[in-house]
Amino acid sequence: MKTLEELKAIFRESGGDIKDKFWELIKSNNLEAVKEFLKDYPIPEIFFEKWFNIGWRKVELEPFFPSPFVLAHAGLAYNKDKSFAMIEYFESLGLKADDQHEHWNALSSYIVWGGKNPKVIEYFLGKGATFETYCEYGNTPVHYFAFSQPKALEVALKAGANIEMKSIKTDDELRVGWNNIDSTPLYAAATDERGASCTEILLKYGAEVNAVHCSLRDDGTWFAVRSILDVAYGGKNKKLLKEAGAKTWKQLVKEYNIDTSLELSEQYRIYNELLEKKKKAK
Repeated sequence: MKTLEELKAIFRESGGDIKDKFWELIKSNNLEAVKEFLKDYPIPEIFFEKWFNIGWRKVELEPFFPSPFVLAHAGLAYNKDKSFAMIEYFESLGLKADDQHEHWNALSSYIVWGGKNPKVIEYFLGKGATFETYCEYGNTPVHYFAFSQPKALEVALKAGANIEMKSIKTDDELRVGWNNIDSTPLYAAATDERGASCTEILLKYGAEVNAVHCSLRDDGTWFAVRSILDVAYGGKNKKLLKEAGAKTWKQLVKEYNIDTSLELSEQYRIYNELLEKKKKAK
């Protein structure tokens, strides 16, 4: 078995290639080859201990093989012989479906790597993995899928992901800039100027087109309330939203007769209460 310092040096030189090799071994569903590969590594520390400096992000350290990514690839191995043996092997080493690396767990990682088998998704859900995990900016994996990942987005929605999942306030030291609170996946989709495929999917599944979000400075003061139409990029996104009944915040304030002399936070509260009543009345 290699020492920790030897492993660090090797990963700094060729960590990407080593990971790619490991992922391919797992996906091949060759359990003996996986066990042979792991003989050089301390188990289970390589899946959890944050040793390896990845450098290009503000976060300094990560595990050699993050637990969620390992289980995600083990999920991809299921397609070889319809067996959970690879997942169960890693579970025997202490890995769990709800382990998190950043905001990724086994479920969301499996989907982002192209996994879509309902049995694997059901397995991870049954083991406690959810879509309600948050990154330093307060967004979930579903927000990430909604930003130009249409296939992953639709898989997540079919798996029961909440289409109105909201971003949260975070004080994470890795966050740069202000907090956008209560933005939904449709917000993420509408801000993608490269295309409107995710917007189309979310509208097909019934996303609320007039959901609004607020923007807060680090000191907690409010400086904006915006609708999805307010932030939409691209002609097609805007066209789709308008056809579905989307309006600007200014239009919504007028429609709901909200007193603009009130604090933004109070206008926001009133609007959301009225929107909820409107939904229930349908």
